Amino acid sequence: MTPLVGPGAAIGKNWDAIEDTDQTTASGDQSNGLPEIGSFVLYKIEPPLKEKEDFDEWYDTVTRILEGHSLHRLIDKNIERPDTDSEDAEKWMKLSIQVRAWLRHSIDSDVVKDITSTGQRTKWADDFMYQCKLQMRGEGHGALGAAMLRFLRTKRDEFSTNSEFITGLKSRYITANELKAGLSPYLAIVMMVDQLQEIPELRASIDIKENELKTIKDPATTMTVSDFFTYCKDMLDKIKRLGLDGGVGASSTRSHQSGQPKNQKKTDNNSYKKGRLMNAPPPGKHARDHVKEWKNHKTQRSTNGACSYCGTTGHDAKDCYHLTPESRPSGWKPKPGLWYYKTYKEFKEDRSQQFTGKPTERTKQANFDAVATSAIATDDDLGYDFGEMAVATDDREVDEEFTIEQRKGIVGTAVTLTTTRQLRSGIDWILDSGSSWHICTNKNLFVTYTPYKEGTGSAWDTSDGKGAVAEGHGDIILPIRRPKGGRCELRIHCEYKPGNRFNLLGLLRVKREQGIRWNDEDMLLTQDNKAIGYTFIAKEVPFIELFDEPNPVQYRAQYGVGYIEE
Repeated sequence: MTPLVGPGAAIGKNWDAIEDTDQTTASGDQSNGLPEIGSFVLYKIEPPLKEKEDFDEWYDTVTRILEGHSLHRLIDKNIERPDTDSEDAEKWMKLSIQVRAWLRHSIDSDVVKDITSTGQRTKWADDFMYQCKLQMRGEGHGALGAAMLRFLRTKRDEFSTNSEFITGLKSRYITANELKAGLSPYLAIVMMVDQLQEIPELRASIDIKENELKTIKDPATTMTVSDFFTYCKDMLDKIKRLGLDGGVGASSTRSHQSGQPKNQKKTDNNSYKKGRLMNAPPPGKHARDHVKEWKNHKTQRSTNGACSYCGTTGHDAKDCYHLTPESRPSGWKPKPGLWYYKTYKEFKEDRSQQFTGKPTERTKQANFDAVATSAIATDDDLGYDFGEMAVATDDREVDEEFTIEQRKGIVGTAVTLTTTRQLRSGIDWILDSGSSWHICTNKNLFVTYTPYKEGTGSAWDTSDGKGAVAEGHGDIILPIRRPKGGRCELRIHCEYKPGNRFNLLGLLRVKREQGIRWNDEDMLLTQDNKAIGYTFIAKEVPFIELFDEPNPVQYRAQYGVGYIEE
């Protein structure tokens, strides 16, 4: 079999197509790329799968968890198993059985009985998942009709974020076609465009896509699944960059549907991002350098021959009038919603053409408020109470390096990623980039604890402008999962304030006191340039990946520390 990548693979630079192909016709067999036995932990999915209508969401969660450990090929019957005499045969056998056991524990016991009582083989993970699909999705007219209708009726307002809408539409498309629906990728693109054009900030991008589609002959038959997946990725990237998932710069339409209070105060930062133009220079980049990069970009035209910058046919990006003010004819007008390089006079009057300096305290506050707003607007039972979160109030606590992290858009990175982990109230910790406090809501996690006398507790301002006062303080040891296995025990001094759903680890404080930094691109926590742990995104904010639940009883015995009770 021809490999997807590496020696012997087809020559090209279309990595998106390789990613899409790998999801369906992956090269090699199920034993390729498996992790070492014992190098990972699979946590039981809660609540377990019980109802058929929950299967697609559950299956998506399963796939994402297994992909994180390179185990996802084990549940795909379209990928061949290894030969019994192959080098990795024993590893494959043990891991397949382990994944199957994990799947069983993540499914309601009655459903498991239905799956295993059919008389069909279910010993290996791929067989078990195949029978699970048949049990939950069914087959024939009933299952196919239901899957097709669910896809065709997909609406943006079903989902809490725009990214979830795109991911959901893609998932439903895949589900229907797995049942032999034969849905055209072009239909899926049209449905996505129709829903996303309601968002003002995306209209320019939608117009460009419409222009591209107009140049394609017979799009219903010539467009491929890879084209659809690539467009999904492009739109997810734009939503992330523009902050259109309820975070900073969220669409007013989307925010209202998500339950954002109508009287919420808008900040300067919100107003700036809300009016941001497509292809505008990112914060921190001069317009001159931005234009130079576009003109020198290797891809001057898209696959249909249109300008890669504005989507119009007949010219390259380096010659686009949007980027070359000296070449514009009299009466030329830019495309609505698309950024263009202005003349010197216009440049002086337009802040979007200029370098963005250090964020003000108000900007940092707005950045934090936006996270709180988007998280509160969720419909499930995992909604957070961010009311007691602390924010930095002293510019001396925010050095220049941290402002660079702010410019990179910590909130923007978080909004497009979703977690496959089950969050635990009182156990899990949010990593807050704007907090100079550690705040614990679970008194049972403290290794040492001292209550404050009345009126002496630490106090801080909350994201909603109110005040909060701690009831006590003490040390907590967090067992953070190391990227290469094992645990890093991070000892922190926390304020105790009950009433929140989750605990809060202040990035400013661990950075100042212990030199710990966070990279929002690879999600790693580092200390002395060494990775000590990593994070994951849940409901638009980063959480610490714990090795296991903190065990204060064990730590007291291990470190010989005392515990002061009220």
